[in-house]
Amino acid sequence: MKPSFFSQYWCMVSQGWKADLADKERLITPLLFAITVLLLFNFCFEEVSKGIEGQVFTAELYLTTLFALQMSYVRIFVPDQQDKVFSLLQSYPLNYSAWFLSKYTLALLYSLLVFVPVMLLCGLFFSGADLNIWSAELWLGGLLSIIGLSTLGILLSTLTLKASGREMLFPLLYFPLAVPVLLASVQASLSFLTSVPGGWHWMGILAGFDIIYFTLGVLLFGELVTAV
Repeated sequence: MKPSFFSQYWCMVSQGWKADLADKERLITPLLFAITVLLLFNFCFEEVSKGIEGQVFTAELYLTTLFALQMSYVRIFVPDQQDKVFSLLQSYPLNYSAWFLSKYTLALLYSLLVFVPVMLLCGLFFSGADLNIWSAELWLGGLLSIIGLSTLGILLSTLTLKASGREMLFPLLYFPLAVPVLLASVQASLSFLTSVPGGWHWMGILAGFDIIYFTLGVLLFGELVTAV
């Protein structure tokens, strides 16, 4: 009897999480990288002029998150490549949507493990600024941004899985395609930080890109997995 969709999904999520806990380097390295980049940013900008604090905060937050998550996404299939697990999954009558959603869930968890500490550390560095750093809208914008970036990371990691020089090819594809999500996130965050109208308009655009990327992920993942 073929396992149900939920059984396949939950089995792959739990096994993937256990595999990552066994090799904590994949979880810790992006976070340490993010903290290092934030410290460098703040050593360079010891005193930020009043009036541009929101721009500097937003730049630090999203650039650091973008670079750190790239390190996490490019290695999302590392557990599947060990002991020929990926080949076995390809030969198994597996629901590709369940496989995609399991990887997507793990990517979201990894993204939150990076984004939340980065946001908190940014808030600490700018605690003296007149910015509404702890607003729910700002955190919602960050969540929507990683929802879109996670889908993009899964698709590109699958696409470049067997490519030679994938460590270089992945960022060449990831950074340009992440620009729409990044721009909408930055504009929405700036609006909420500085109380300028237009934040919800940009939030709607960001949600639209999330839906587009997620739909493409569901539709294309099976084809990409079959092709590699």
